[in-house]
Amino acid sequence: MHHLKEEEIGAPGGPGAPQKHASCELRSETMMGQQNRLPCRWVREWLFQQASARLLTADADGRHFWMTPVQADAMANETGPDASPAFLAGVAQQMVGISSGVHKLKDSFRTGLGLRYDDYGAAQDLALGVSRELSVWVRHCMVEDFCTIPGLKDLLERGAPVADVACGCGEGLLTLARAFPASTFTGYDNSDHALAAARRRQEELGVTNATFVNPDTEAPMPSEGTFDFVYTMDAIHDMPRPDAVIGAVRQAVKDGGRYLIGDFQGRDSPGANISEMPEAAALFYGYSTLLCMSSAMSQEGAMGLGTLGLTEVGSAALASTRLARQDPFLFPHTLKPKTTDPLSGVGLASGRRDPHGKDRGANAFPGWNTP
Repeated sequence: MHHLKEEEIGAPGGPGAPQKHASCELRSETMMGQQNRLPCRWVREWLFQQASARLLTADADGRHFWMTPVQADAMANETGPDASPAFLAGVAQQMVGISSGVHKLKDSFRTGLGLRYDDYGAAQDLALGVSRELSVWVRHCMVEDFCTIPGLKDLLERGAPVADVACGCGEGLLTLARAFPASTFTGYDNSDHALAAARRRQEELGVTNATFVNPDTEAPMPSEGTFDFVYTMDAIHDMPRPDAVIGAVRQAVKDGGRYLIGDFQGRDSPGANISEMPEAAALFYGYSTLLCMSSAMSQEGAMGLGTLGLTEVGSAALASTRLARQDPFLFPHTLKPKTTDPLSGVGLASGRRDPHGKDRGANAFPGWNTP
C-alpha cells in the first residue's frame, strides 16, 4: 500500500494559515528510495483533487492519503513483480499529447482534414502514452494469446519472417522477437516519434532480430510475398486508407501466410453503439474525435473510420482487398469488458488473395460483428 504521511503533507499553521513556499517530502514504497521535494501547497491541492476523484484514498480530515491495492493496480503498478493487468495511467500521458493539439482541431472542423499523430504538439507524449496503454496487454497476454492461433507457435519457433504493420513504439514486436529468437521481425510505422522510441527500446533490450522502418520515408513494404505472418493491432481504424494498407499487406504476405487484424469491437451501427453501450460509446466517440478519427481523416480521400468505425462501415469497405479467407478469432484473454476490449474481436485472414477475385461483401470479417 502506498502512503503519504500527515507530517509530510500538512501545511505549517494548519488550513487557511498564510503559506510559505515550504517544501514537503513525499515517500512511497514504489519510489525505490528516490525522494522528491515539492512545494507543499501545490501537492496538497493536487492530493485533494486526486482523493475527490477516488484515485487516492483520504481520511476524514483530508490529512492522510494512500492508495488501496485496487488504486495502485490502476495507477501505479505498471511493471515489475506487481505489474497489474488493470494499469491505466498510460491513458493520462496520451491525454497530455492530445491536449497539445486540440486547438488545431478547430481547423479540422472547417477543412475536414485531421491531424497525423506526429502533428500533435506533444507528439512524443502521445506516442509513449499509447504504447504504455497497449503494453499492458503486451506484457500480460500477447505471447500466450498469439500462441492460441493454430500453427503460429510452431511457425515462429521454427523461424519465420514476421511484420507488425503500425508497430508504434515497438513493445509488441520486441516482445515477440525476444520470445521467438529464430524468427525475424520488421515493424512498420509512419510516426517518427514512435519509431525513435522503438529503436531506443530495442537498444536497451539488446534485441538483434528486429528492424523498424518508416514506409513513407525509408522503405515501403515489399511488393512480393515476403512474410509468413503479418499483424496490425489497434491501428486499422486510425489509418486514412486502411484499404490501401491491407492491399499492400496482401502483396507482402506469402501465399498461405496469414494477416491478423485486432481492433475495437463495437456494435454494427452508430445507433446500436449509442443505445446498447452508451457509456463506452461516449468515451470512444469522444476519443475518436480528438485522435482516432482525426488521424483517419488526415489526408484527402480518407475513409475516416475512427475508433468504432471498423465494425460500423469497415467490413464492407475492406472486403474488396480479397484476402483468400477471413475467419473470426477471439483471443482468450480480455483485459476490459467485451464490448470495449480492443482485442476481443479480430479477423484472421489466411492467404495472399482470393484466387477467384470475388468480393465477399459485408460478411468478409464476421468476427468484428459479434456482439
